[in-house]
Amino acid sequence: MMNFIEYYSAVLPAWLSGVSEQNQQRYAELLQTMQAQESQRDQLLGKAASLKAYATERCKEWINSALGVAADPEKINVTCRYQIKVGQRTLVQEDKRTFVELALFGLHDRDQRFDMTFDGQVPSGLSRLRVESWLSSVDLRSEFWDVRQQALSHYDVVMALREVLGARTAYSLFVANLQGHLDQQRVKLVERFMQGDCSVSASPFVINGYRFGFRDLMVFQEKAEPYGGCALYAPGAPEGRAWTQFPNIRELEFHVASWVKTKQGLAYLIGQAHPTERRALEKYAAILRQLPSAWKGATLTEWPISPEGILVQAILHQINWDLAQESLAHPAAYRNATRELHQSFSRLSTELKALYTVGTREAGLITYERFCYDLIKHKIEDLLRTFGKTVQVNPDEILIDLSENEQVPLTQLIIKETSFYAHERGGEVIGVYPRFVVSAEHPALPDLDIRQLASWSRTLRPGEQYIAMLRTHYLNSQQPDYDFRKEVHFKARQAEMHHAVLSSFFSGVITSGVAEQLRMLIAGLKKVPVSYFPPFGETPSSVQYSAVFKFHVKRCLVEGVYVFRLVNNRTIDEILYTPDAPDGVYFRPLSQLFQSIKEHGLGQYFYNRVKFIDQRIMGTFINNIEYRNITETQPVLELNSRVLALGSSYDERIERIISDVDAQTTSLNEIISRLAYDAVVLASSAVSMVIPPVGLALTLVQITKNVLDGAEAYRYGDRESAFNNFKDALLDLASLVPGGKEASKAQKTLIQLMGDSKAIAGLVASATGQSFDYEQLLKLLEEILHEEPAADSKTLLL
Repeated sequence: MMNFIEYYSAVLPAWLSGVSEQNQQRYAELLQTMQAQESQRDQLLGKAASLKAYATERCKEWINSALGVAADPEKINVTCRYQIKVGQRTLVQEDKRTFVELALFGLHDRDQRFDMTFDGQVPSGLSRLRVESWLSSVDLRSEFWDVRQQALSHYDVVMALREVLGARTAYSLFVANLQGHLDQQRVKLVERFMQGDCSVSASPFVINGYRFGFRDLMVFQEKAEPYGGCALYAPGAPEGRAWTQFPNIRELEFHVASWVKTKQGLAYLIGQAHPTERRALEKYAAILRQLPSAWKGATLTEWPISPEGILVQAILHQINWDLAQESLAHPAAYRNATRELHQSFSRLSTELKALYTVGTREAGLITYERFCYDLIKHKIEDLLRTFGKTVQVNPDEILIDLSENEQVPLTQLIIKETSFYAHERGGEVIGVYPRFVVSAEHPALPDLDIRQLASWSRTLRPGEQYIAMLRTHYLNSQQPDYDFRKEVHFKARQAEMHHAVLSSFFSGVITSGVAEQLRMLIAGLKKVPVSYFPPFGETPSSVQYSAVFKFHVKRCLVEGVYVFRLVNNRTIDEILYTPDAPDGVYFRPLSQLFQSIKEHGLGQYFYNRVKFIDQRIMGTFINNIEYRNITETQPVLELNSRVLALGSSYDERIERIISDVDAQTTSLNEIISRLAYDAVVLASSAVSMVIPPVGLALTLVQITKNVLDGAEAYRYGDRESAFNNFKDALLDLASLVPGGKEASKAQKTLIQLMGDSKAIAGLVASATGQSFDYEQLLKLLEEILHEEPAADSKTLLL
């Protein structure tokens, strides 16, 4: 038995070293039992254990059948290269995948396939043509849904799952007792239930007004004391405790309700909620955060004892939950859709990855930090040339001592437009301060005078120059890069629309007929007309065919939001397109606008999409609907609002940025930083996805460890989670200064994606408001930029 203990000592948690040898032995026994039950379950489930297990087995079967050899598809690497023409340039999107990931991602459309090269343990005879032939006839994600359904209906599997839950309960209960999370009375209570004592009940936790309980939460209590003491089993709970005890049911309810107050707690509750009730729970949680007294209470209805034994009903509940989750991840419309639509969806995911990435770099706005850095750098270098000196100047390494206790890098001084004076008498500078010094690594600058720097601090006006630069470089059609930037913007917006149509159709939000009409209208927007504007004075009612219109609220243009007006005989349907809406819905009837603002949180969404000068009008409109119950008129399509091409949206975007900067007191640096921040987080989330989501609802899903198979779900593309993860990674970059923690893969992806250490440092400062060692962060960022790429994705511009 001592050997058994030694075997497990490598994985024993540190706190276990303080308990007796007998308890360590019991711990190891329970752990071994749980692992044995999980192994037995996995054998029964086979390839139905998880999407990854199914895809791996199917790949093995195909390789064996097509090539006559046995090979591990996880050790076959595939580099996929896809080219996109953007004006006169070519974008190359390169993604490295395992063979299993390739099989799950799928092919592009027939005439827009990506190239493949193989490396690793590649079996003889493996070729692009053979792979394309196979993947053209299968969809592993749709197949898995059927296989999973069948597997979970088998009696032996249900019993194996029951044994796993029983073993996990016993193991976690013992741990909770050792850690002092449960007293002996509560431990005995649960043990009595597990031994078949009918005087103890186990119940799901169901919030009043909801049909289903949370997936894993179970409440154990004496049947004779329905409102008395109890124990809550909540594996993965935000406090890190699988078990918590309470003196009465009321305290239990308050504890669960309190989870909505924290980000981690809310994520846990949403992830545990039944897939069909997540949206409702999110709305309810938002109300509870503002008004805790709105708590509805909970119902505890005990699991009945089945002839097969205890916990069977709990397992059947979990199976129902998991099948609903799988249906959410791969909806019926997706499973029944044609291969062509699946392939179009994969291609659009690739294109958006490339377009978002180049949109943060070559086609993006130059950040205000970089502009100011270049501006003062060139000023100094031009000055030094008049003295016959050619010096590579780094303004970050020119430090201005404004006083004995205040030293500011020159770049930051220019960015913040901090003015200062250098006092002089008789042509000589007087006083010790201000003065400047250069870092040890920087060339000496004997010909640079503090009086010149002081003058520039007052006269350079970088904000005005930045706005002028936007007009001359980003809005000037004669500029070499103008057409390229405009084309990238257009292609990204059009791809987003096509992607949104397929997502909405796959999720069952729109019918195939509506989806086809929308796709035709979106495809028509790529044509460049003689004029970007409709005939002057055109009314929407005079347009007797389907068309796309800009969306206005009280004459205020809502940027990026459009109305698709579908004309079918005498029937007219107006569909509002809301990209990146907080409720995850892309297309909704325009008639549901007020409901969307009241119930789905779209008020702030619309407010953020109008010009700053229009936000007061929009704010009043939204407040009247949300809070004041004042009657507002449904917005209607305006004169001259028909969209003939999406190309004009680029100019509108830049003009809105200029308008917002001119109209508000918020610093230009903050506005531009926010735009760059949103762009890089969006690109990072797209780059991170190995398997793109196929439905709208998946954006609200947090795929966590699954009790059914004990393995982490296989890298589903949860866009919202990915976005939030990368947002957190960016906000946490300040902690990477030497002496802090090491950069995560997500952080390295962000850094390498942007490729500009000064822009990143500026984003961190703007987004966090934190004070940190700016110079040290810059050095660390430069080191990461010179490392091997962290992501398996690369975008090249040729």
